[in-house]
Amino acid sequence: MRPLAVELAFDQASDQRLGRVLSRLLELYGGPKDSELGVRPHITLALFRSGEPRNAAGLVQSLAKELAPFDLNLAAADRFPISEGVVFLRPEPSRALTRAHAILHELLGADRGLVHAYYRPPAWSPHCTMAINVA
Repeated sequence: MRPLAVELAFDQASDQRLGRVLSRLLELYGGPKDSELGVRPHITLALFRSGEPRNAAGLVQSLAKELAPFDLNLAAADRFPISEGVVFLRPEPSRALTRAHAILHELLGADRGLVHAYYRPPAWSPHCTMAINVA
């Protein structure tokens, strides 16, 4: 079973800028498979590996109704202290991003326990993965 994720996407202009960064990283380090990074740059709000929430499509629709587009400043490049060599861009903390995460977890209700531990409050560390397997 392929994991299910709830992600925030960037606007077209941001996608293009992030795509240039990603292209350069691919030149330097080789490319991860699409399944490792997803199909476009994003911020993951929740990841489900061992089961899916009930009515996932309805959940995402309800979340979308609660949110409006917001600015996000990707302020720093960093890497997680794990062996997979994950390099990411860290967004500045923002009320809008924190609110999006909180609303999703409220909407999940009893299905909150299905979310991978790294994406649950307060462990969640918002990030936009740009490369994997970087030495």
